[in-house]
Amino acid sequence: MAYLEFKFEDEITKYIREQELATSLKFVTLGKDKSFGQKDAQPLARKKLSWESKSIPFNGVPFQVVGTKTYECHQGKDRQTKAKEKYAAERDKKEREDHAFVKRRKLVQNTKKVDCKAIINIAQVIRFPDFKIEESTVCCKKEASQTLKAALSFTPSSVKAEVVYCVRFPSLSEHSSHAVVGEAAYVREAVDARLREKIEQLTLSGVRKMTEMKCHLNTFVVEELFHGEQPPPPTRRRYYPTDSDIRNVMFKTKQATRDSNIDRPYEGPSGRGKNRSSRKLLRLRRQCAGYLKEITELTYHLQEEQYVTDLSSQLRSVLLDMKAHVPQDKGLPLTFSPRKRKAETDMDLIPTKSASHPFIDGLEQHTEDIVSVDTLLALSLGLRTECVGSATN
Repeated sequence: MAYLEFKFEDEITKYIREQELATSLKFVTLGKDKSFGQKDAQPLARKKLSWESKSIPFNGVPFQVVGTKTYECHQGKDRQTKAKEKYAAERDKKEREDHAFVKRRKLVQNTKKVDCKAIINIAQVIRFPDFKIEESTVCCKKEASQTLKAALSFTPSSVKAEVVYCVRFPSLSEHSSHAVVGEAAYVREAVDARLREKIEQLTLSGVRKMTEMKCHLNTFVVEELFHGEQPPPPTRRRYYPTDSDIRNVMFKTKQATRDSNIDRPYEGPSGRGKNRSSRKLLRLRRQCAGYLKEITELTYHLQEEQYVTDLSSQLRSVLLDMKAHVPQDKGLPLTFSPRKRKAETDMDLIPTKSASHPFIDGLEQHTEDIVSVDTLLALSLGLRTECVGSATN
């Protein structure tokens, strides 16, 4: 294991990324305090003083913890076992009751989790170097703590304090039940974040064929990620994802924009999508669209005329404000309408006036501007019955 110190949180993220690239490992966030990463952290007289912790060995300098953050190996403990069991029970119940065919995959291993114990501990602390002690004894710690708290209570400006991030990084030997180097480790590698972003961009730009997508990705890896360097071997799943990895990213990208044209990011005048909206912006757009849909549904239940009048005025103001924030471009449609269902599309094909027919030519005065198919059939059957009756007489 290694104990490291950093001045900024971004430096920790960069270091973890470098270690992941060098060792074919992947770490995911396990937990984080709300106060972690606080920019204006200040020492407090009533706050607990510590001398050592999981991420900080004893060095004689007292400190106060601002917040902590923990990472774990991506092949650590499976924390979704109950959710998986619930899903399997519901699937089996549906298959028994509804007689529905459920497609099942044959999996040699149903999860990548192997209960690996490797953990990264990070602590943001405020250190007080002027109150360092030489011996780790109860008496020395108590005396230094009392002196420091008194100084923080009466003359806090005179106390020298520094904010640092202390990190405990696990060694390769702490990883258990899975490979950490070699081709065996490459099998479980996560797809590189830059490669995932490239897949999303290509999907939004219209790439759908797997062969075309992989050709673009190979070019991206060789010419951009490793320009002028020796590219990694094709066995590295991080840089050469499987077809299943690519399909998953493509599916999630299309799913994020499938519901409505409102979710489609603005691609700019060139249409190349250079200024694509972030995932957060797409999520906020869907949230706003949901609010508007709910407002529309509730509007038909309002009864107070004065409230409806005030609401109409407010909505008009919001609409004018929205128009002022929409990018004005000739190639950008400023209005979007939801996709029509097949039944609605078929109804659009019905003529707005009654068609010429030998049995209904004299009944045009009884038809409205829109004539339904059921009405035409009923009139036709009625007139045929009258004609047959008169011929019999």
